[in-house]
Order: sequence, then C-alpha cells, then structure tokens
Amino acid sequence: MKILNNSIYLKEGIFNDSRQAILSILTTATNNYVEGANHSSIANYLEFKTNLYNENNKISGVKAFDRINKKEITIRAKIVVNCTGVFLDNNFGINGEIKNKITKIIKGTHLVFKDLNLDYAIMIPKTSDGRALTIIPYDNQYNIVGTAQNIEFDKTLMPIPTEKDEEYIFRELALYSQIKNLPKIENCLTEDNLRKKLSSKWSGYICIFEKNKISDNNNPFNNILWDHKTNLYNIISSSWSLYRKTGNTLINFIIENEPEFKDKMTQLKIDSQNLRLKGSLNNFQTKISEKEYFLEKLIFNIFVEELSDSFNLKKDILSSLVMRHGINSIKILNEGAKNKSNNIIFDNILDSEIRYLINNEMALKPNDILCRRLNIGFLNDKIFIEAIPKISFILKDELKLSDLQMKEIMDEAFRNVNSKL
Repeated sequence: MKILNNSIYLKEGIFNDSRQAILSILTTATNNYVEGANHSSIANYLEFKTNLYNENNKISGVKAFDRINKKEITIRAKIVVNCTGVFLDNNFGINGEIKNKITKIIKGTHLVFKDLNLDYAIMIPKTSDGRALTIIPYDNQYNIVGTAQNIEFDKTLMPIPTEKDEEYIFRELALYSQIKNLPKIENCLTEDNLRKKLSSKWSGYICIFEKNKISDNNNPFNNILWDHKTNLYNIISSSWSLYRKTGNTLINFIIENEPEFKDKMTQLKIDSQNLRLKGSLNNFQTKISEKEYFLEKLIFNIFVEELSDSFNLKKDILSSLVMRHGINSIKILNEGAKNKSNNIIFDNILDSEIRYLINNEMALKPNDILCRRLNIGFLNDKIFIEAIPKISFILKDELKLSDLQMKEIMDEAFRNVNSKL
C-alpha cells in the first residue's frame, strides 16, 4: 500500500466469482478427488419448499421442487444447513417464518463501462450521499463501477438497477473525473459520455446478521447461527474471501454440538485443508505435444504456449480458456478437435467449451452459461443478447430439446437480460 496525492493505492487480486462458485461445487462432487474421499451429491434447479421434522420437532430434511422435471422430491439428512442468503429469514425456524427479522439486506448496484482507459482500481470512500464508490478494471477492456446501500428487501422483486441508481453513479463518476491531482479516468468525463460507454448493468443482494436482533440463546458464532430448538444451522458469508473460513467454522461448530459426527467431520477438515479447485494446474500430470510435465511446476504461460502449438489456436483465446478451466482445457480442446467444434461462436468463446459446460457443469439454460459459467452476461449486454440464440441452438443439440423447449429457454433468457438470472 502507498499513499500518493491524497489517494491510497492498494494491490488487489481480481477473479471471476461465478467460476469460483461453480468450481467449488464441482470439486466436492468429484469422486476420489482427495484420495479415499467420497463425492457429494449436487443438484441444480431445486426450489426449497419446506422443512421436514422428526418426532422431536428437529429438522430432518427438506421438501423441494424439481423445476426441470416438474415434481416434488423429499431429501432426508441428519444435518441441514441453511445457506439461502437473503431468503434466510423466510426459511428460519419451525414454521418457516420468524417474528423478528435477523438479517439486514444490502443491495449492490454495478455499471460496467467499456474503454475508460483506466488500468487500476480506485475507491472513492465518500461520495455526495456518504456512500463509497469503487472503480475496478476487468479483462483489459472493462471497468466495473459499484456501490451499495441498505434496503427493505422484497423477495418478489428482481435485483435490477433503478434509474436512480444509474443516475447516481453517472453523476459521481463525472464529478470524480474533474477533481485535480487524483488518478484520472478521462479529463472532464461527462454523464453523456458515460452513457455511451455503458456496456452492462446489474444489481445483487447480500445479507448480514443483525447481531442486536439475535437472542443469546441462539448461539451466534462467527457468521453461523444455530437454532438449537430445530437443530438448523444457518450460515452467512458476505465476502468471497471468507467462504472457506466460514465453512471451516461451520464444521468446528457441528463437531462441538454433534458428538456423533466428530470423527467424520474431523476427517473432512483434514481432506479439505489443502484442497485445490477442480482443474488446478498443479493437481495432475498430463501429456502435451509428446512432452510430460508435472503441472505444479508448469507456469501458466508455458501451458498456454503448449496448447497453442498443439491445437493451432490464438494464445489470447487459450489464455482465457485456461483461466476458466485450468487443466480441463485439454479435455475441452481434445473433444473439440475430435468433433471439429474448436471454432469461435462469439467473443473468443469456443463451441467446444459451450458443449463441455453443458455436459460437465450442469448448464441447462443460456444464462447458466452466459452468467454463471462464463461472465460475459455481466460485462457486455450487446454480446449477451447476440449469444443467446447461438447458445440455445447448442443446448438443443446437446440436450435433445424440442423446438418448443428451445424457444422457452431462449425467451426466458431474453426476459432476464437485465436481472442476469
């Protein structure tokens, strides 16, 4: 960290959090990923309906609705953890509702601008209404500008930026560009110019526990809330940087409260202590161009170089692919070479990668791919909209959808362009 011209400069890492979430889940679902460890079962498009209770009024599972196959299912479990985020209040307690809300909802609003020519992050700690504003470069051509505010949460509303949200960011960014002796975006960047550079926009919700509304009897414990009456564990982690720490805290808490699971949970901690995400370059050996490497010693650039020599693709395409998939890039490219699908379909994205996401990462709809597996949906609405029909045709081919089913998922994706859901 250094201080210059009344500004604080921080070195910070940037990562794709939607990929992080997907890879975290897929890693746990890989059998024997850690030697001797069983895989977990995961499901997509399940909607929570209600808790199940045993004769002692302890939660013993849930009823859920399978939104793909249109049927209700029952899932039994000895331990149930509520990770429903902003919906936590509605799922807490024996009747599915509680009288006093225990969470506070924060709405984050983000506008994405293309070609602001700013290659470092800036935080404006106090704008005209007291909120902070962050400006973060991403992927060499975009800048993500975001702010947050407390709101009264309505679960029926889509997290979409309001016109007031947009005007606030336009105004504050334009004001910032005129301040002397501070890092420049562009001199006297006007609100009209910002509108022309706007590439995408979205909002989202996070929640935190309001500690003053939690009874001491509920044992609040570092982002974990245990309802001892129903044996339901509630977990909130408002930051990606804390999710593994919070998970570890949850395991410790279960060990403390559930003696019968002590051995199993202790082994789980050992197995996951040095766990690397699926696809990590230093997890495996592989063979590229008749050369064998231990990938833990193989740096990123050498790996991309070898892929370029083997598959005759541009390095910028391969660099992005490896950033998303690591060692699994080889599987994608080999399958693409076999099926002649290593062609670009949009924005340097290969047809073979889309098919891999459908067959290996549970992607069933266009927004699964464009927002939750790739992140182009959050960066560029123009490319997002143009890609929806192309993705829909590949989904139809891989999942053997009817024309009507393809039209339904395509129409749904177009309706959700603003919400990214």
